[in-house]
Amino acid sequence: MMELSESIYKNTGTVSTVAITPRLHYSLSIINDVINLVELELQKTQSFTRNNFAKYAEKIPNSHLEREKTLLLVYFSLLQIQKRVKSIRGVYEVPEALLFSIPVIRFLSSSLFNLIPHVSKRLCELSINLGSMTVDSATITGANFDLKVATRQSSNFLDEVKLMVDSKISKLYPNLESVKPDPT
Repeated sequence: MMELSESIYKNTGTVSTVAITPRLHYSLSIINDVINLVELELQKTQSFTRNNFAKYAEKIPNSHLEREKTLLLVYFSLLQIQKRVKSIRGVYEVPEALLFSIPVIRFLSSSLFNLIPHVSKRLCELSINLGSMTVDSATITGANFDLKVATRQSSNFLDEVKLMVDSKISKLYPNLESVKPDPT
């Protein structure tokens, strides 16, 4: 990542510098932390589900499979967002690269709220940080963005990741369709 520090010239005639690079590094730090936490939680959940699915397929609560699906969704989504953040090479790329990710991260945060509250809070912090960087970089560059397009992009992104998760779950548990849903 190059040093992304730009100046904003306001009508008052004063110039203020907005450093984007440290905030990108901070965002990456949060993403890396959350990926590691989710990965650990995912390993625990998968271990439990695999062990019990193999022995008692009909007795696995849907809550464990749903938990695993949610964790995989968060994990795969954050890996993609991490790649986008790492690919930013200039202040002009920030709005385009990050705008779609803000609704995605908010969705992921709400998905984890009851499962892992402290990780949900970290994702809220990430969303705020990315949002402020997006606004600052758009101010610097004069970029315009369409929130409807960003929302549609984030929705399409999440749909693609959900398909990946469903595929992964069906590979991990090939007999899943024969399992009756748990009424609890």
